Amino acid sequence: MLGQWMVSPVHQCCCRPGPPNHQRPSGTLGEGELLEEKMPGEVGNSNVEVMVDNLRTAFAIRGHLPVGPRERMVPTYATADSEVLHGEPLFSGNILQLTLGESIHEMRLLLHVNGFSLTPVNTNIHGHAGSAPCSLSTAWSPFSLVEKCQVKTMRNSSYWAVFKLTVFRKEGQDRCYYFATTGCNAYKERDRWVLEMVTAIGNVTTSLFPPHAITVEPLPGVSQTSTRIMAGYLLQSESCDNVSLFYCELHAYSAGEARLAIYHDEWCEQEVNSVHLADKSTVSTRKGAYCTVFGVDHHRFCARTREEKDLWLRAVSNIKVKLMFDAPDPTDEELQIFRAAVHERIGELEYKREDGKDPLLSQVPRLPPMSPRGDYWDPDPMEDMADAPGMSWDQQDDGGNGHSHAVAVSGRLGPEDCRKLLQTVVSSKMSKDAEATGGAASHAAMLRIDGGTAVAAAPAEQEPYVKAPASLFLQV
Repeated sequence: MLGQWMVSPVHQCCCRPGPPNHQRPSGTLGEGELLEEKMPGEVGNSNVEVMVDNLRTAFAIRGHLPVGPRERMVPTYATADSEVLHGEPLFSGNILQLTLGESIHEMRLLLHVNGFSLTPVNTNIHGHAGSAPCSLSTAWSPFSLVEKCQVKTMRNSSYWAVFKLTVFRKEGQDRCYYFATTGCNAYKERDRWVLEMVTAIGNVTTSLFPPHAITVEPLPGVSQTSTRIMAGYLLQSESCDNVSLFYCELHAYSAGEARLAIYHDEWCEQEVNSVHLADKSTVSTRKGAYCTVFGVDHHRFCARTREEKDLWLRAVSNIKVKLMFDAPDPTDEELQIFRAAVHERIGELEYKREDGKDPLLSQVPRLPPMSPRGDYWDPDPMEDMADAPGMSWDQQDDGGNGHSHAVAVSGRLGPEDCRKLLQTVVSSKMSKDAEATGGAASHAAMLRIDGGTAVAAAPAEQEPYVKAPASLFLQV
């Protein structure tokens, strides 16, 4: 541990405001002073500073600590059918919905900013009479595929234009929706529907990502990022049709395997999960008019744009090819070459996002962890035990009926009833003990219960307070 501390040029990282660079006199930065590190393209002064040994190692630092996250939790968003659609429809019209091998219905399709709805226009056009159409309202899912289909087996197929919307799910079967436009302008109308649908899904997807850029350099002082090839935010499909936002990091191959690390955020302090890559791993994606989804074995991820999906897919595929041919572990120089190639592709990406734009999907609330229930007792309701007319608790006890009933239901008595019962038993026991020892029973007075100790009033010649024996309470 000490050797690693001496070798690393970074001794300590701190987040505190420091003097800006333009206020430092030129050539006044000496050894051991704080060097301000500014993010590329950042306007203003950075609050992140690192302490370095000397100037030569200072300019060798390439990584930058990211801005601290606003919330230290994984945001999760819902794409269920019960989501409420917001605002006025962006695009609407009548369209045919196809259920393969069953029926064709004319539906009213409304595209909203966060989802779409389907409403039947009339009765069944063609197909089984019992397959009546149903209304539908669902949110857009980033894990969607929009593709155009060809119709070859129908008559007058040139007047039919079909497109398909597929929603990939982690649990259950994927949802598929087939739509068709008809008439002389069928293909033109289909292209308009596809364009509007792709735009809406793309806006929802980008709204779930924070403003960030894919990076290739490891974080200073974070050893687990030393073999990073590329890192950035990705959406992952979860149960109950939810999607969660994670920070993913692709590592270089080593000892015949590689991995895709999944963190809470870009500080990479807590690793949530890890996807291992091997020569037999399945890397998949789908082609269509729109798809930002790719898979590694049974894990499905969604990138911010189609260009970023292609970048992730190419990097993962290159790692798999290296593993298939048993390539030796990369050296530090080869790692720099890999990162330079990815960085060049990142520079070709064009992405613009308005700051402060809220997510278009509703966020799933974070429930507190379940705590132990502890002792749980729900007694049956108890009828009030009324005293018999003209009889006290002592008289009921002497008769045997009242006391035996009270003991049987003592667990269901109130505080006042328990106090009376305890006074009755104590007075009866002390009276019997006094008679057995020859003492005067007439000197016994009203008892007082104080902190679990029974106290009796005594005559002047005796001790003022007498404690009852412990066995007395055991009998109660």
